[in-house]
Amino acid sequence: MKKLLAICTFLTFSNCKEFDSFNTPKTAEQLKLELKIQEEVSPQDYLKADGNYKENFWGDKLKINCIVKNNATLASYKDAVLKIRYFSKTKTEIANKEMILYEVFPPNSTKTIELKLKNYSDVNSIGWEIINAIPLD
Repeated sequence: MKKLLAICTFLTFSNCKEFDSFNTPKTAEQLKLELKIQEEVSPQDYLKADGNYKENFWGDKLKINCIVKNNATLASYKDAVLKIRYFSKTKTEIANKEMILYEVFPPNSTKTIELKLKNYSDVNSIGWEIINAIPLD
C-alpha cells in the first residue's frame, strides 16, 4: 500500500505544471526511477513463461519444464503467479489452474522450473503464462 501511495504521489508531482519539470531535461536517475516504477506496476508485461511438457506413461500426470524470463531492465520480482490452461482437441479450455512459483526473478534473467501436475482426461494440449508477480524493493 505504501508503494502504491509513493507511486501515485510521484506521478502526481511529475505531471504537475507548477514544478516546471517539463522544461528541464530529466536526469539519468529520474529516468531510471520512472522505468523501475513502470516495470514494477506491470510484472506480467516483463515476465514471460515458455517451455515444454510431456505426459507420464499412464497419461495421468504432466511434467512441465517452465522457462521464466524476466525482460525487465531494473525490476526484480518474486512469487510469480503461473496460470496453466488445459485444452481439448477443439482448443476448448477444459480446466485451468493457478500456482505460485516461489522464486526470485532478477532483471534480465532466465530460470527453468520443473513442475509435476495432474492431467485431466480429454486434454490435447496445455499452455501457461505469468499473470502476476510481486516486485522486490
